[in-house]
Amino acid sequence: MKKFLSSMVLAGFFIIGVSSQTMFADSVESPSWFKEISVEEAVKTNIDEFVQGYASKSSLRNVVSNEYYFISNNGEPLDKNELSVLTDNSVEQLPNEDGKISNVIALGKSSINGVVMTDYYFSEMEFNEMESFKENAIKVATNSQKSEYARTLTNTVTPMSDAPNYIDTYSWAIYDDINPSAIGGYLNSTVEYYKQGKAISGGKTVSVWDMKSFNQTEPINGYQTRQASSRHSVEAYVPDEKMISYGPTGDVGSSTVEVSLTGGVPTLTWAFNSTNITISDQSSMSQGFGKWTLNYVLGTTNAKSPYTYAPGIRAINFSGEMKFQHNHFGKFYKNLSAEATESTPLVVKRLTDL
Repeated sequence: MKKFLSSMVLAGFFIIGVSSQTMFADSVESPSWFKEISVEEAVKTNIDEFVQGYASKSSLRNVVSNEYYFISNNGEPLDKNELSVLTDNSVEQLPNEDGKISNVIALGKSSINGVVMTDYYFSEMEFNEMESFKENAIKVATNSQKSEYARTLTNTVTPMSDAPNYIDTYSWAIYDDINPSAIGGYLNSTVEYYKQGKAISGGKTVSVWDMKSFNQTEPINGYQTRQASSRHSVEAYVPDEKMISYGPTGDVGSSTVEVSLTGGVPTLTWAFNSTNITISDQSSMSQGFGKWTLNYVLGTTNAKSPYTYAPGIRAINFSGEMKFQHNHFGKFYKNLSAEATESTPLVVKRLTDL
């Protein structure tokens, strides 16, 4: 399996803070709110308390006065001890179908309303030129995709929670199968988790969670998206957890796709566009996973440009933590000699619950 840059980002928001020293060559111009610090400095500073203490009340990531802290070992992976000190250990990786997982190359720290958010940047490589990660971090932190989601996706029923309890954003760069220095495109995924309340199932009180995912294919360098798939699951945690609804359901060939998550609490419904894309539903309610494969028509706008699709699942939890698993696949095509394909590692998110 070829090496690929994979960055997973748990979305956060900028904070008011003081500037930190820059530790990399300034070949990429950084916004004033983007602060680069070393792992050593972050540990000595107790970065979470620092970020939390200067937290902004603003919920906008692109406010210039807010700050984002980009933490790295200047290209070398963070070790387990460093990760234990700098994170809450709520996220882990499991191997992909080739038995591979990625190294944590950098972290991002930010805050909203006093809650510290941690962003994770992954790579399979043992040493990494940090400019690509830095460019990607600035792009993710600017968070322009969020405004796109707000324009194109509409909730027709207000959920019990009017804002997600947690937001994770993941971004993987997919490299050409033959030329590992060429990136064919990005797979981006913003996942919102809503704890919607409690219900009764089989005579027992359970919690009800909605997972709403905004998955984006973004071809670059003359490539086009040919195929993508996403799998969101509680399968590994049955019988303590159970998927009770998912969407979209059935194979889709229309220009507009509707998703409705039902059962236990009020319905959550939204829609997204799928022009010139066919969506195959490969989900299993009994096994506890939602999976969708998308096939694109080469030459169309959605194949040549960023395209966002938005599946979701509703699950109930009988005891302990609530856990979800996510992984994705992307295929970007340029010509018969240039194609970029990859399956991402499994990402596990653990949420405090019952």
